[in-house]
Amino acid sequence: MKRINSFFGFLFLAAVAFSSCQDQFASDSERVQLNGDQVELHIGLNVSGNIQAGLRSITDDDENAIDSIYVLAFEVDTITGASSFAYSVTGKLSDDKTKMVMLAQTKYQVKQQFVVITNAADEISALLVNGDIKTKSDLYTKLEFSLPEKTPWNATTSTNFQKFPMWGETEPAEITKDTNREPDKPDISPVHLRRM
Repeated sequence: MKRINSFFGFLFLAAVAFSSCQDQFASDSERVQLNGDQVELHIGLNVSGNIQAGLRSITDDDENAIDSIYVLAFEVDTITGASSFAYSVTGKLSDDKTKMVMLAQTKYQVKQQFVVITNAADEISALLVNGDIKTKSDLYTKLEFSLPEKTPWNATTSTNFQKFPMWGETEPAEITKDTNREPDKPDISPVHLRRM
């Protein structure tokens, strides 16, 4: 009898735990699970101005479209200004397309600078897999886009054009658990994206 009561007690506790988890996920399904050394940052995102009208057939929205966001974090030496690659994460574009959400590692008393690269997932992945990025300079000198000879960049229609790779970076900042606690008052500089 004692074993049966224990079994039913276990079922009751499991049901309570399951229902509380269901409520939590139902009310906040987009919430990201953070590790102990992570913080979720909401960073403002600005796209550079448009090319002169009449020189292209794609729309302004197409011209500024973002398919993928890679964020590369560099630790910056506050004395020499030298940067060393720390880690990479993918970013997510907000619904209103005015900011990017990313998971940053908290590094106290260390300045981090984030370099944001859009629409270049394959090229960045290749550099990361090969271990080609040791410094920020490595990233900028080794990141290349190539097309077959005499093949122009496809920017002719709004249905099958190639999205423009863009880049931008934040100012170096110390990232702690208190960083960006108030998304309306960000503690980190916005990213101004420029076409490569």
